[in-house]
Amino acid sequence: MNVIKLIIFFLLNIILASPTWAVTYRLKTIDVPGTDVIHLSAINNKNQVVGTAYNYLGGHAFIYSGNKLEFLDVPGNTEANDINDSGVVVGSKDGYGLIYSDGKYSTLVDPDTTFKAINNNGQAVGYRVVWAASGYDYIYPFVYSGGKLKTIKIDSYPSAAFAEAINIQGQVIVMGIRGHYSAPEFFLYRISNNHVTKIVPPWKEWGEFFPGSELYSDSINAKGQVVGTASSTGKKFGFLYSGGSFLKIEFPGAVETVATKINNVGQIIGQYQDNLGNYHGFVYNKGAYKTLDVPGSKDTELSDINTNGTIVGNYNTGIIGTKHGFIATPVTHPKNEKDCEKGGWKKFGFKNKDQCKKYVEKQGEDKEYDHEQPSGQ
Repeated sequence: MNVIKLIIFFLLNIILASPTWAVTYRLKTIDVPGTDVIHLSAINNKNQVVGTAYNYLGGHAFIYSGNKLEFLDVPGNTEANDINDSGVVVGSKDGYGLIYSDGKYSTLVDPDTTFKAINNNGQAVGYRVVWAASGYDYIYPFVYSGGKLKTIKIDSYPSAAFAEAINIQGQVIVMGIRGHYSAPEFFLYRISNNHVTKIVPPWKEWGEFFPGSELYSDSINAKGQVVGTASSTGKKFGFLYSGGSFLKIEFPGAVETVATKINNVGQIIGQYQDNLGNYHGFVYNKGAYKTLDVPGSKDTELSDINTNGTIVGNYNTGIIGTKHGFIATPVTHPKNEKDCEKGGWKKFGFKNKDQCKKYVEKQGEDKEYDHEQPSGQ
């Protein structure tokens, strides 16, 4: 297994401020030698991260935990899509749904299957492609629990339906497509009673629906709040669905906004496009929008956020065919030098007490710190 180089490029002070909210993030960039593209997919509440490294041989799924990155001990072309708090990883291997736990893996018997998400009860969701004799394919959503796969049945079935996310309550997001000239459909399915609820977006409020309009979500938190992205009249915007109502998520002045994930305390992440065509990460909390970018990047996208507020994402620097992963860990600020005493500097992410005190003296200034090499194999 290759030695993984995880370089801490900088301790970046990004102050996300509102009357009740301020946070600083420490960023770590993840690169894997011998690969060109890194995609971090998900992070659990124990700060274990899953992702996939790509090169000319295909995809190689991995787990990053405690400054150490390890590839899954699974042969073939693999992708990791999600991880729960027990460390169970779901994704795909050579076109079959993949479950990986404690160094062991299993795959679904059915081909053309993919796991998209898993909750802390071990219930996983995904979809299966079924090829008809005519050559036209149908896509069916499923739930996998207790070693059994069950198709999610929806009346008046869309030609393609995808189970994209599941929360601890067993609520599943299902996205449906009937055809190019039909509006995308959005369903909530509850495992406990097999109940399906169709969620109808306010297209008239958002703007006139037109062929090619988008509607997509793959994030639902423990409270049943859903975030996603829609487009109407040619512009993409994020949305929050909560308590039966929709709220638009639009970064001020952005050309378009994409909302990707919501955590259990209601913080939303995503990315927005500026007038130059570049993408920037953002965090939305209690009505406040703030940018979260990797300095020197051309495009930054945010993939997931856990209950602790730790974020994983990806960025590129404009070099075609390359992408890097990063982790943004929230840290609090020392308010005075006393906060740095008696080991207090450790909880703020500093190397020593003196570094902490210097920060207090120059509070508010960005500062680059020495490179560090974590353990790896």
